[in-house]
Amino acid sequence: MKTATITTRTKTNGKPSVTAQVRINKNGKVTSSKSEAFPQRKLAEKYAAHT
Repeated sequence: MKTATITTRTKTNGKPSVTAQVRINKNGKVTSSKSEAFPQRKLAEKYAAHT
């Protein structure tokens, strides 16, 4: 099972940064965890869907 969390924060220069965290679970245990930052939410959602 794959779980994705997308969070948005404002960087010090005022621009938004969107982080996608993807965790892959097997038998209730996290087997893999990946994280990537993007300038736009759509890109983060695309990353989460294809990871």
